[in-house]
Amino acid sequence: MYRKALEIIKLNGLSDRITVFNKLSFDLTPQEIPRCDVLVTETIADDVFGENILKIITNAQQRLLKPQAKIIPQTVRVYLALVESRYFMERLSVFADNTCGFDLSPLNEYQGNFLYITPKDIPYYKMLAEPIVVFDADLTQPYVTQKQTLVELTHTGNCHGMVVWGEYRLSDNNGDGNYLNTGPHSPQNSWNQMFYAFNSNAGTGIPVCAKQLATIDFDLNAEYAYFFNTIS
Repeated sequence: MYRKALEIIKLNGLSDRITVFNKLSFDLTPQEIPRCDVLVTETIADDVFGENILKIITNAQQRLLKPQAKIIPQTVRVYLALVESRYFMERLSVFADNTCGFDLSPLNEYQGNFLYITPKDIPYYKMLAEPIVVFDADLTQPYVTQKQTLVELTHTGNCHGMVVWGEYRLSDNNGDGNYLNTGPHSPQNSWNQMFYAFNSNAGTGIPVCAKQLATIDFDLNAEYAYFFNTIS
């Protein structure tokens, strides 16, 4: 990709204006480049944080950017929806209760607890509450890494897990902004969404009722960032 970048830059007559460094931004030194006015990063993962966008931006702010540098995207917002989906739970279970005549289902305890899903999966899950914002940060300013959000259930059912996606402000035009949303109903979106299961055993879930209250605890410092608790 480094060689192709040089080829494309030359092809478009921009070799005198663009310099490419064949290394991670973490490995760039202030001696190699002057403090920069703008940072553009497309380290946007399906689960928002999987490509380390926050670490990349923080590191660049500390070492490579001017104090008032523009950052694209400037804001990161994480949406979360509690869902019921037996279909997703079955996809997570590799071993059924009858595998060539043997019950190997206890091994499902070691299966993963997440799936990459697409808008084509919308018919296979039901949202049990309206999507909520669990993280909302302007990356040019200090932001909190822990937050608890109250959510009211809108449907009765078994809550198998949560669907997560992001929204990013790419520019600011007279305060309106230009946003990229990677949610399941967003047009022209090449990103997936992430489904996190509460329990990898097929069919199980947390019983919930309409109008019941629950909390979502978000913690960037934890290995598993989202925690769900019902309120009696």
